[in-house]
Amino acid sequence: MHTRGYGKFRFAAVSVLVVLALTGFSTGSHHGIGKSSGKHRSGSSDSDSSGGGGGCSSSSQDHDGSSSGGSSATTGQDAVVDLLTCATESDPYATLRLTNPNSTGDHFTVTVRFYDAGSRELEERTAEAYVAGDDTTTVQVALSGASVAAKVDHCEPDPYAPVAD
Repeated sequence: MHTRGYGKFRFAAVSVLVVLALTGFSTGSHHGIGKSSGKHRSGSSDSDSSGGGGGCSSSSQDHDGSSSGGSSATTGQDAVVDLLTCATESDPYATLRLTNPNSTGDHFTVTVRFYDAGSRELEERTAEAYVAGDDTTTVQVALSGASVAAKVDHCEPDPYAPVAD
C-alpha cells in the first residue's frame, strides 16, 4: 500500500542528503576547526574531557572564534615538540625544543605528561613559550615539586604545541 505524497517526501529527503554531501557538511572536526581538551589520570576515575566541533559548508568559514581586530584571523601550524631531557630529582623539569614552522612568531602551549616506573601518570603539566617565525627555542616544563620528581621514570610531551589562547 502506497501512501499519497510518500514519493515527494522521499525525493525531498534524498535531495537534502545529496546537497549536504556535496557541500562537505560533516558533524565531526572539519579542516582543523574542532577543538578538544581534557585530562586523564591512568589508573583512576579522574577523567575529564570536553570536545566538539562542527561542520561547515565552506573551508573559508571560521567558526572557532579566533579573530583579531574585527577581521578573521587564520592560525598558523602548531609548533613541533621534541623532548631533550626528562625530569630528575636534581632537575625537576622536562626540557623541550619547540620548532615554529610558521613565518611569524607566536606563543605556543606545550603539554608534558610525567610517568612513574609502572607507567602511571603522575602529573600533566603545561608551559607557554614564544617562538619566533621559522625558529626554534628551548622551554622547561616544571613539575609541582621535588617529591614528584623523585618518582618520575619517563615523560612524554604532546608531539605538537598549539598556539596559545
